[in-house]
Parts: sequence; structure tokens; C-alpha cells
Amino acid sequence: MRIGQLARASGFPAKTIRYYEALGLLPEPSREASGYRSYESSQLRRLELIRLAKTAGLSLSEIADILSAGTGPGVDCAHAVGLLTEKLKQVRLQIIELQQLEAALEHTIDAHRRDELPASVSPDDCPVIERAARERAQAREELPAR
Repeated sequence: MRIGQLARASGFPAKTIRYYEALGLLPEPSREASGYRSYESSQLRRLELIRLAKTAGLSLSEIADILSAGTGPGVDCAHAVGLLTEKLKQVRLQIIELQQLEAALEHTIDAHRRDELPASVSPDDCPVIERAARERAQAREELPAR
């Protein structure tokens, strides 16, 4: 199939398919006598795998790592589990950071509503923002080391 057909079948724009080829995520297709790229069904399946991996939160470099880790024709799923485990740790830390940001913002807004913050002393001064930044910095100090 040609790139337009692969694009329609995969849902990826042709430009993205060429980009994935340049990154090495998608094997270089064979060429017809006319010079057009000629794709196999296995390349469509590879694009589906890339889409699924992106949906699972993996970056293109992590996907490339998984695809290159296999010693045979297939994907090394054990390696994928390792990357997903690391991704899970990152997501859990991000959740903690977001919860702390939420609390810092709530504290700042509540302090403002209770009129506990000083008035601005200049046009470039905002005690509300300063308080939010302090609250966030204090919360970050309490995070476990990455």
C-alpha cells in the first residue's frame, strides 16, 4: 500500500508516518519502480503499536527504546513492563505534586478571602502570587527525592 492508504488505515497523517520513519520507529518501506513508498501490513501494525504506546503515556524515545530492545522480530514485552513501571512511578509523583499544588492554591485563595494578605505596595507587586509561590515551594520541599 502507498503512504496515503497507510495514513487512512492508521489514522496518522502521511507527514507523521515519514517522521516516524526518520526516527527509526517505523522501518524504511520498500520502493516501487516509480519511487513511491510501498508499505506492508506489518507497518500498519507497528503504527497501531506506536499509537497504543503513546496512549499508555510513553514518549517517542521510550517507544523507540522498546522497539530496539527486542532481539528478534517481536517487541520485548519485559522491557516494556520496566518502562511502564518507571512511568507509573513518575505519574504517582506527579499526582502528589498536583495535590500539593491544589492545597497551596486553596490556602492562598482562602487567605485572600479572609483578607489575611497584605496590600500591594507597587504596580508590580502581588502578595497573592507571592503567597502561592511560597506555599508551592514549601510543599515541594516535602516531596520525596526523585
